[in-house]
Amino acid sequence: MNFRQLRYFCEVVDGGTLARAAERLYVAPTAISMQIAQLEGSVGGTLFDRSAKPMTLTPLGHYFLPRARELLRLGQRLEDDARDMAQGRRGWLSIGFVRSLLYSVLPLAIRRFRERHPNVKLELVELLSEHQTTALRQHRIHIGLSRFARPIEPQGTHIHTTASSTSVPTSVTTSPGDRRRRTYSTSHKPLTADTAINTALTS
Repeated sequence: MNFRQLRYFCEVVDGGTLARAAERLYVAPTAISMQIAQLEGSVGGTLFDRSAKPMTLTPLGHYFLPRARELLRLGQRLEDDARDMAQGRRGWLSIGFVRSLLYSVLPLAIRRFRERHPNVKLELVELLSEHQTTALRQHRIHIGLSRFARPIEPQGTHIHTTASSTSVPTSVTTSPGDRRRRTYSTSHKPLTADTAINTALTS
């Protein structure tokens, strides 16, 4: 199964016939028929009732159609986002965080970050503190936000205590391969939303 097959399938549904779909796609009807046959082979069942005139969707086809459209929509979005990032029109920042930060400054910090930087795609990944180092090394996240009573720096990573909103300091972990400029507050004043945003921006 591939995106071409999904697109051809949806076009046949929208057009009503193979001939109309072929006209819209600028391909031969036989090419569409072949792709749909391969798609049906992949899913293990028929998607169209070909005995009906015009042919109609089978129960499997009705189940398959909205999911195929959603996959095509996601695929197009991925292509657009990746192109924007490649051409410098969009950025991406992935942040790992511990659940406790949801009840302190993180929601306000994220909202303000998005207001100030609408072209940066912000991805939030909930991770336990002990899993963030691995995620950084695998490039799943750019920054790890966690809480340690006594931060221990694993080999190959950098842990920086930024501030403290309770008796437990908040730490920011970054991978050594990240060459972007780093700025960290080392004061132990209550952590504010702006502090969290600045850390995310300059890490």
